[in-house]
Amino acid sequence: MDRDLKLRQEPNFSIRLLGKEDGAQLLALYTANLSRLQELGLHEARIPVEEQIDDVLTPKEGSDLFGIFDQQELIGAVYITRDFSAPRSAQIGRLIDSHYQNKGIGGRALTRIMNELSNRYDRFWAMTREDNVLARKSLERAGFAAMSEPSDDSPNVLYVWGRQ
Repeated sequence: MDRDLKLRQEPNFSIRLLGKEDGAQLLALYTANLSRLQELGLHEARIPVEEQIDDVLTPKEGSDLFGIFDQQELIGAVYITRDFSAPRSAQIGRLIDSHYQNKGIGGRALTRIMNELSNRYDRFWAMTREDNVLARKSLERAGFAAMSEPSDDSPNVLYVWGRQ
């Protein structure tokens, strides 16, 4: 992607690929939302946060990291990783700053990114915990459908969006 993407009806918001130069802002976003990530079991405590940020910003085959910006401030990130076990499929991870949650921005950004990547992928999937109501609503608004229910083995719900 060689240009910033805009969100309709949100003139101050844009989306672009993140690079090493965005490390400080991504670290600030992650740190500001760390307690929520820990509560949801999404923080890997064994690895220092700075190393995790450096790793996610290191380009990898089949992966893209998009930033969602309110003017110049990073307010969210969407990580797309190609699913090598299923052709034209990708896993999605996302983080939206708590001050911007429940406003539809994350869902609209996710839809915009998926549309931009539609030449590469036909199916996207994401996992979220059953008790993460905001994430579930965001995925559903973006057109994802729940394909599994939590079990005794896993509190996660699988969401899938795709074209046949």
